[in-house]
Amino acid sequence: MLKMIVRYLCYLSVGFRGVLFILTFSNFAFALDCSFEKHQKNYNVESAKSDATASYERDGVMFIAVATGFVPERPGFARIALSKCLILDTKWKTLWVGADSSICTNHPQMVEQAVDYALRFNQQMLKHASTSTVYKCTIQGTQG
Repeated sequence: MLKMIVRYLCYLSVGFRGVLFILTFSNFAFALDCSFEKHQKNYNVESAKSDATASYERDGVMFIAVATGFVPERPGFARIALSKCLILDTKWKTLWVGADSSICTNHPQMVEQAVDYALRFNQQMLKHASTSTVYKCTIQGTQG
């Protein structure tokens, strides 16, 4: 209900284009999503590398982002040149840990677990992607 009221007020005060911009880039729309709480046990940090290998063998290259703020974090990509191909043409899964909202139970621990899992998963997946003969994106910065 609150979301509907905010959307309506935005529509009245800013106009249709402004509403689309606000809803598209607003962290308010997803800040309350704590779905990681329900699935937390499926993301054991110790099994992230083997999960990445199994995922690669089953579905090919995909990466994990973690919603901890306005823009999802992409653990493991600090030294990787992000490209259109890597961001838009590659499958990404987002772990929703409440974005910048701390209303989720054990929020700091959830964020730590999600980021650690995604980091290990993504690092292993980057190794697979950099040696893949079928993955079309260039992965620069994976050496070292």
